[in-house]
Amino acid sequence: MLTNERGGPKPRVRALPSPFIRVVNDDEHSDGAPTPEGTGVRVVDIPKAHEHSGYDPDVTVYPDLSLGDVHTALAYYYENVDELRKQTV
Repeated sequence: MLTNERGGPKPRVRALPSPFIRVVNDDEHSDGAPTPEGTGVRVVDIPKAHEHSGYDPDVTVYPDLSLGDVHTALAYYYENVDELRKQTV
């Protein structure tokens, strides 16, 4: 039996399928820039729409992306913001 830090039983965790798309680097889309899988939307363009255009992050301006996809892309962006900003300068 697996135990946690306190010696108690470690709960079993099962992976749930994600309803959201992955962020990928695909040379066939957007010159290899990170994009939500299966789209040509660059990850860096999604926060720009929200930061600079004033769009509410809970309103997607990309019809191919669900709200969850937008938040996945935003999370990816802010996790990698320094590197992504260097690439777009």
